Amino acid sequence: MSDSKESADFVIRPIEICDVASIVLPTDSPNFQIRFRYNGKQYYRSLKTDIEEEALIARRRAEDMIRLIDSGRLEVPPDADPATFILSDGKRTGRIPKLVVRTLGDLFRAFQTSRVDGGKEDDTVRGEGRHIRHMKRHLETRRIAQSMIVGDIQRYVDLRAKDKWRGGEIGPETIEKEVRT
Repeated sequence: MSDSKESADFVIRPIEICDVASIVLPTDSPNFQIRFRYNGKQYYRSLKTDIEEEALIARRRAEDMIRLIDSGRLEVPPDADPATFILSDGKRTGRIPKLVVRTLGDLFRAFQTSRVDGGKEDDTVRGEGRHIRHMKRHLETRRIAQSMIVGDIQRYVDLRAKDKWRGGEIGPETIEKEVRT
């Protein structure tokens, strides 16, 4: 890297700079970044790769997309994020939404309200509702769903195994169905 220009934020490899886009290797990340201008604005995006050849291929594809847009052969939709559109070869118009943090209660409600009418037998829907009611009884519904770990599920299984139904124990098959729900 003796030919590289170094600064506090990134390393630029001169062979990778061109008129349309350039590849940089930030000092604080192992992944390459692409930088390009479109419609008067500078864009910086991680290429999510530390392999130089993959970064160069992504740069060439981005350059091709920008040329197609500049020539009028392709249009960026008005509601699109230009960087996402260019880097996805025109397949995506917006950034991938981040996972919404939901509580277990929200997750259960979303599951029940997202069902397609007629998609499942009535008995199956009733059984899922019953399973969810049992889970709500033993799990904290205000807990963030993404914070659940295997130990939490095991605690649920242990508590559920202590429950009684019609004087008898809850069978392992029933608990397994509830967990799969």
